[in-house]
Amino acid sequence: MKFLATIIISIALIGCGTSQTYPGVKLSSDKIATIEASGYNDWGFQTKYEGFAIAQSNELVVGSFTRGYPKEIQVLPGKNKITLLYNTNLGKSFAQQAFSTGLIGGSISNALDKKDHIELEFIAEAGKNYRIMFYPNILSKKETIPQPWVVDINSKEVVFGEVPDIVKDPTIIE
Repeated sequence: MKFLATIIISIALIGCGTSQTYPGVKLSSDKIATIEASGYNDWGFQTKYEGFAIAQSNELVVGSFTRGYPKEIQVLPGKNKITLLYNTNLGKSFAQQAFSTGLIGGSISNALDKKDHIELEFIAEAGKNYRIMFYPNILSKKETIPQPWVVDINSKEVVFGEVPDIVKDPTIIE
């Protein structure tokens, strides 16, 4: 039984880590750039969430519903094209949210839900860490796909997109 539990946990965690999106051996952190996805949860009786998952880096598919989406990816310096999948449970009733979880419910929900993809391109520099950010509809009360921006986590320089005026720190969702 412990063996089976270990296998299940190992499979579940595959999509949670960092994915190398370039060919060859793993390079040191000063020779690559790291791009991290972000999400937002409003915890409560009816938890609301929304976020962007990294689905593709350049021409390489790095995430899917069945194998999960990486929290972050490692890319080579230079121009990078990232495809994001916008994910939310906003606009769903409590019953829809309850029945869209678990293996069967999640599979049905994934098959029926509309998939919104956004592509962004920016030049990544070696040794830098970037985060894909957005101002969530949970806070803005809008019903559109939030427009993401990409920020250098250390310098707080925005390298792609525009930060809404209401955002004080481009590296934090508040």
